[in-house]
Amino acid sequence: MRSPLQGKSSSVFISDIKVRLEALGEDVFYYPDVMVGCDPRDTQRLFLRYPKVLVEVSSPSTERLDRREKRLAYQTIETLEEYVIVAQDRMEVTIFRRANQWKAEIHARSEDLLTFKCLDLSLTLSAIYEGAMPK
Repeated sequence: MRSPLQGKSSSVFISDIKVRLEALGEDVFYYPDVMVGCDPRDTQRLFLRYPKVLVEVSSPSTERLDRREKRLAYQTIETLEEYVIVAQDRMEVTIFRRANQWKAEIHARSEDLLTFKCLDLSLTLSAIYEGAMPK
C-alpha cells in the first residue's frame, strides 16, 4: 500500500513501529504489520497512539489473536477507522470499519474491489496478493 499513498498526508509504517493504547489503565503495545497515521499528535519516534488504519497479516497461528484480542483492543483507539486482516495462507481479506459498527467485510474473490474509504484508495484482492500467493 505504500506507493498508492505517496503524495498524501498520511504516513505508512511497516512492522517497525508499535501502536500504543491503554487497556484497564495500563499501556499496551502491539506491532501491527502495516499502520497508517496522519494525526499531528503522534510525535513519538517508536510508536503511534492515533493511527487511522491498522493491518495485520494473519497466519494460522496468529489468526485467533488478530481476530479477537487485537481487534477488540484496536477498536478502542479513537482515531482508528479501519482494521484489516490479510490471511497469509489463503486469498482472503477482512475489513472492520468504525463507520460500519466494526462488522466484518470478508473479501475472498480475486476480482473483489477493496475500498479503504478513509485513505481514498481502492485495490483488487489480486493486487494485494500479487507476488505473494502461489498460482
